[in-house]
Amino acid sequence: MKLLWLLSSSSVLLCVSASNSCSSSSDCGGEDEFCSSKSFTCEVATCVNWASGPPAGETPFSEEPCIAEGAPAGSAFCGWDGSCYTYTCDNWYKYGPVEYTSHDVTNPVRLDCQDYTTGAADNMNSVVFGCRPYQPGSKAPEGKTWTHFFNQKCTAKPHPDNNDEFICYQNNIARTDYTDFLGEVSRINQNSCDRETYDNEQPLYWYIVQVQQERRGVITKHLHGRDNTASSTSFDASEADKTMFARLISNTDPITQPTLGSAASPASSSDAAATTNKNKGFGWTSILAAAGALAFLGI
Repeated sequence: MKLLWLLSSSSVLLCVSASNSCSSSSDCGGEDEFCSSKSFTCEVATCVNWASGPPAGETPFSEEPCIAEGAPAGSAFCGWDGSCYTYTCDNWYKYGPVEYTSHDVTNPVRLDCQDYTTGAADNMNSVVFGCRPYQPGSKAPEGKTWTHFFNQKCTAKPHPDNNDEFICYQNNIARTDYTDFLGEVSRINQNSCDRETYDNEQPLYWYIVQVQQERRGVITKHLHGRDNTASSTSFDASEADKTMFARLISNTDPITQPTLGSAASPASSSDAAATTNKNKGFGWTSILAAAGALAFLGI
């Protein structure tokens, strides 16, 4: 097998298999592989590999590595630090792509969360029971669906020198009671989706996740469609707790995206596991680089 020796930024020689080299993910053989923008080799789509060098030209954010690692579709994302996180406002703000958060890990601004009581008026949909999901801001038709609305709103001004505003809605797990919602679902007694687009299918509980940036008036969204929205035939409170709608409003260019191994904000208890994973990844990279250098030198 032909080997290529590349000089890394730390002046350590790295050994790369030429047969594994790529210019785009289409050069990689498996569905669980992608072309790393860091090494230009085909890598297995784990969260650590993705965070180390996401596919060139793509937003450094994906759910696919987390699904491959066992997370239910639509319920977790791969953070910039190489760990998978369930969708919460705090997780997304700290570890989501900065294009969507504007969070600066070198100068972090705290996310402030308050009770939010006007979810119904704003159609801030969290869980929808019916034949299809309705994203936040969309009014679900009464009589055919029933909606539980977000009850907590989190905000931050990530940078004191501009007007960037991060806004996120979620359920306050400590005070959320789904009893009334489930009672209304029982009352509407919808047993099938007849006369809907999806005839003869069973109504489901849909757990909504949507993130978006509004940069200089241009809106870019990542949302789950019907096929990849988490859903269930019976109510799942743990999935309902992970619903979220986040938006960033900005009139400036995005800040630099942090990467695996870059400086992180001071670790809290919720960050401990991620910090451990990050340090382990760095250690193995260093060991492999050193081993390659020794082999090249004939030691």
